[in-house]
Amino acid sequence: MRKKWRTRKNVRSGKNEREAARDGSARCLAAGHMLPMLDMARLFAERGVRVSVAVTPSTAAGLLASSYPSLRPVLLPPFSSATAGLPDGAESTSALPSALISPAFIAACDEFSSPFLSLLRLHRPHALVADFHFPWAAHHAASLSLPIPLLSFHGTSHFSTAVAAVLSHAKPHLDPALVDDEDASFLLPWLPDPPIRLTRAEIPGHVANPTDLVRRMSEAHALAHGMLMNSFRAFEAPYLDLMSRFVRSWTLGPVHLPLQPQPQPHSDVVSWLYVCFGSLGRFTPAQLRAIALGLEAAGRPFVWVVKKELDVASPECLPAGFEGRVGERGRIVNGWAPQRAILRHAAVGGFVTHCGWNSLMEAVAAGKPLATWPLHAEQFFNERFVVDVAGVGVRVGGGAKKRAWSDDEAARPDVPAEEVAAAVIIRRCCNGGRSTPTPIPIILGKTREN
Repeated sequence: MRKKWRTRKNVRSGKNEREAARDGSARCLAAGHMLPMLDMARLFAERGVRVSVAVTPSTAAGLLASSYPSLRPVLLPPFSSATAGLPDGAESTSALPSALISPAFIAACDEFSSPFLSLLRLHRPHALVADFHFPWAAHHAASLSLPIPLLSFHGTSHFSTAVAAVLSHAKPHLDPALVDDEDASFLLPWLPDPPIRLTRAEIPGHVANPTDLVRRMSEAHALAHGMLMNSFRAFEAPYLDLMSRFVRSWTLGPVHLPLQPQPQPHSDVVSWLYVCFGSLGRFTPAQLRAIALGLEAAGRPFVWVVKKELDVASPECLPAGFEGRVGERGRIVNGWAPQRAILRHAAVGGFVTHCGWNSLMEAVAAGKPLATWPLHAEQFFNERFVVDVAGVGVRVGGGAKKRAWSDDEAARPDVPAEEVAAAVIIRRCCNGGRSTPTPIPIILGKTREN
């Protein structure tokens, strides 16, 4: 006989523990969704749950084997990038030529639907955790003769989920007075205080004009037992309570934290600025040069992570003589950097971020103040939360007219170098958090109390 799904409040704390069934199965999406799902699966395994992770052969041999050896893979077919007309090896969104997730990539992901159903029939897990970008997983779990309880993983916050719901139902952005002005702000109704304002330029395309995938995800959501979120109550309690009136959800975050605290590296100097815009952060050469000049003018030591394919030695990307002028106080990393370790280091005093939710969770858990520079997806929503609600960040670029949501870097207005360098933003970010209204250690101390 199968064990029933038993629920308590939270998987992270011993006194409010979620006890899942003996077998679990997690389905991962690439890039920003894959890492938190694997971290979550690791947490389940450390609590004694037998976890199987459905992944492609290349993910099993690479990321899973190197970073999550305790997790057991169950193999899907290889990702069909070539048959979908995608670049060779484009198994994750970070390998696509644009931040825009193309219909071809979605179609290639949908090809996992049938093999995944076969895995469910073969392994019969007691419960299933599936990324909400895979709506067919919910339908398969519900279609079996003995349905499998499904929890939908959302790789973002309760705040941004609430904002998207308000925009979808109240549609304040469709006020006729706003139609001709993308930069005019409007108030979001129904949300807890403080009041939140947005502009039409900050709304993601898939929220303003829902795609077929978004509609399919909404339909599948009704089949789920509830949502799992990489967040914690002390950080966004009012929005968690608001969403709980409409949907069952649990916070498990920050999921990257080990169950046992790790010692922090010691440093007598808190001054380095960490600059990273995530796996999908792309900029035009002109904007890269402006960032470089801004970092140079700010006068702070920095570590700047740029995409692997960029030739940072090219004058198209960096101003002539830039690396010589900044010398040892400027480190440029081409490609991947150990972000969690960097943020944990005591010598790092601030983080310039694109406001991806994983990065925000890692920064808050490390106690680092933020300089926010959102680009696409729900990142402008996240910025509003960390700046206007949590009070742990300041904006790069000033007013909304300097920035706009876009998957196409060429369509975004450039932020000039002098605004990147502005002392009121960069220097305050690196001042040990003293400029932020909410001291990060207060929030950090509550991450394990949710």
